[in-house]
Amino acid sequence: MIPIELLKEISENKAVLFLGAGASKQSGGPIGCELTEFIANELNIQKIQNSDLAIFTQYLIKSNYASRKEIELAIKNRLQSLPPSNGYKAMTVIPWKEIYSVNFDDLVEQSYKSYRGLYDCKIMTEDNLQDEIESNQIPLYKMHGSIGDVYSPQKPLVITYDDLINPNSYKEQLIKRLTNRLLETVIFIGYSFSDGVIEEILKSFKRSGNFDGIKRKYAVLPTPSDEDKLKYQSIYNIEIIDMKSDDFFLDVKNHFDQEYRAKLRAFSKSLSIFCGNSKVTFDPQIKSLIDNYFEYYDENKNYPNDANCFYRCGAPHWGNIKMNLDINRNVLIDGENYTYTLINTTNIPDIIFSKLQDNENKITIYKITGPIAVGKSTLCYRIAYELYNKGVLALFSNTSESIRPGLLTEIHKALKRPFVVIVDDAVNYDRKISMMIKECEKSGLEVSFIIAVRENDWECLLDYQFKRRLNNKSITIRLEDKLDKQQSTELAEKLFINNILIETVEQTKQDLIKKFVQSKNLVASLMTSIENTDFEKKLAHDYDRYSPETQNAYGIISLVNRLCLPFKWELLQRSLYRSYCIEWDVFTEKVIKAEAKGNIIQYGYGANYYFSCRHNLIAQLISDIHYKGDRFKEIKDLKNIILSVNKFSHEEIFIGKLVQYIVSRGELDLGYSYKQIIEILDCAILNISNPYFLLHVKGQYIMESQKDFDGALKCFNKCIDDEKNLQYALHSAAMAHFNIASSLESDSGVRHIEIRKTKDLLIKGSIHFPDNPFFYKTMLQLLDFDSCNSIHESNYLLAKSTMEKYKKYCSLDKDPEVFDLFEKLKMKQQQSLNQPCG
Repeated sequence: MIPIELLKEISENKAVLFLGAGASKQSGGPIGCELTEFIANELNIQKIQNSDLAIFTQYLIKSNYASRKEIELAIKNRLQSLPPSNGYKAMTVIPWKEIYSVNFDDLVEQSYKSYRGLYDCKIMTEDNLQDEIESNQIPLYKMHGSIGDVYSPQKPLVITYDDLINPNSYKEQLIKRLTNRLLETVIFIGYSFSDGVIEEILKSFKRSGNFDGIKRKYAVLPTPSDEDKLKYQSIYNIEIIDMKSDDFFLDVKNHFDQEYRAKLRAFSKSLSIFCGNSKVTFDPQIKSLIDNYFEYYDENKNYPNDANCFYRCGAPHWGNIKMNLDINRNVLIDGENYTYTLINTTNIPDIIFSKLQDNENKITIYKITGPIAVGKSTLCYRIAYELYNKGVLALFSNTSESIRPGLLTEIHKALKRPFVVIVDDAVNYDRKISMMIKECEKSGLEVSFIIAVRENDWECLLDYQFKRRLNNKSITIRLEDKLDKQQSTELAEKLFINNILIETVEQTKQDLIKKFVQSKNLVASLMTSIENTDFEKKLAHDYDRYSPETQNAYGIISLVNRLCLPFKWELLQRSLYRSYCIEWDVFTEKVIKAEAKGNIIQYGYGANYYFSCRHNLIAQLISDIHYKGDRFKEIKDLKNIILSVNKFSHEEIFIGKLVQYIVSRGELDLGYSYKQIIEILDCAILNISNPYFLLHVKGQYIMESQKDFDGALKCFNKCIDDEKNLQYALHSAAMAHFNIASSLESDSGVRHIEIRKTKDLLIKGSIHFPDNPFFYKTMLQLLDFDSCNSIHESNYLLAKSTMEKYKKYCSLDKDPEVFDLFEKLKMKQQQSLNQPCG
């Protein structure tokens, strides 16, 4: 009998499945000593010293009776033709959270591939372990390897005793991943304590200290032995379900059959996207990817309309836009046919729509900029909504994950017309945007990009090459933090119509209009009017009433949000752990739902929870209230966050972005000194497993802020010597030597040495990374610098070959400055030829 609680957990996508050898028995898979006997027969081993697979295979390899390759090929021969049983087929309609398997066979993969239903299985490897999981995907982790990788020295099967007790890096990551997750229910199927594998898994769990926190633990096992009962129930507190694995899967499938069919029908309907009066139907996999990476307006959805939240600086959404809660704004538009032209926001969708109809413009980029809290996100939603009404698909990017290569091409193929991609807060998405633009250029797609970013972030954070690519084809739309009288009147009327404000003698409509017209910080004026008190004082008053742990969490989240990043739960928990032991349930009830309700927003999916303040202005104010300008306390908390990283690559990427922002804006926005920023950099470099990106950031910071080229070269050369972050290290090291050369007299011997070093680094860079235009451009700049009115023949030949490579490998770049530099060098070559011989 399957417990009702377990069925409920499975239904809510909370159950993690662990598959052992017994799960494959009804598919014809070997269990216990059967695989050992098969290997012995296959390799003509006459006597089996020990029937335990791990001990037997170790004996064969250590005694040179067989190689690992021979053993793995024998295992593949035994398992590769197994057909999935009815139980395996039934498993594919069950909404598992994750599947972990120690089986070498590919029965799970075969089952999902042949059924092609609502759920799909994604095989997780060491290379894609940090990828986002799509909504219809169930991740499959092959803990002991797969016959699909036989024989691969990089991915050996876990077959020997040494393999079991000395896990490889992939298995270590899986164990760490498991023991750091918020698991609610686990089910072990096909494991018996007689084979030793289950004990190894359970001991790993136990060592983490998180095992007892798993609410429900089950083991599906037919006719369990006394040892199984003792260990499962008494030692590990795991409830045994006395069933065969196939019977269990079939019973669960039957329980969910009606629900699954309803979901499948809904999923089939969801394959279409409406754009105005037209409908486009996508392939299920493509539609799933669209839903995973983007959001878009759907007129069939019932979007909430919370005017109270919207006018109190809550994040905009489709319901606000549909009900016209936003107001028209004046913007400056610059680029192509516009030169700092003042227009209204209502004109922008028409401009974009008109250019989309012009086939001459394959790609156009609209850059929406402006100061913090000026309404860039709201404008993005308004543009998307208006384009929808014109029959144009506008996809709103909702994840920093790089999209699957070729997805935009597939979307364009299905649509058969231009579409729009919108990226809000682009500072966190520059690599993703660059990849999307490259795909559109390569495939000749008619796509317009709308990119919103704060002006400071555009200038200081985003990659130079990325910005130049955008500037070559972009139109800039700048929002100002002010309203004219007509716009102020429209805002005041909407506040009264939506019952956000009530007109009184103390606050008349005319008073409100005057306040908005004169305001230099619209959000602060709006919040002060709504709260009927000084907004900053109200925040400070509320903060003083919070518990110490809420104050600390609130302050740290605000500090990180001020640096444009949402904060992951595990990092917050670990960084606070030394002072407060905060569990998830307690935190959500005490902080999110009670004390900081409405100001700290929780979002995410699965076990991945993130926090941010509902508005950047609130983040800035709370940060100031909490830290009171104490930079040492801020830096202590930032270092504590860095020290809390648990060596997961996604956490280290977060730290990289955090530190990069501190380096770029720390002195100007946060008031940190050079010494304090270096202190944060060094802390991160010493405490993450892949420090080379930050080592490069440190070198750039030293070079640009202190002009300490020798100090910068120590950082770049470390990356070059270790062949890490090589592309950027080579170019930056070249620039450091170039700068040193520029500071020396023209007849200096050291100057010529520095120029030679610069050339060598640029040549090496162009060989290793031929599609990076920086190497070619910098080489031409160096050759121009190294020649006055004439150029040496060897330098001209180098310039000529540099230009040929640039045209060959960087055909999409088309930087006019590169061509101008080469023309300049050609003129110098002509002057050299015209000079009389001495």
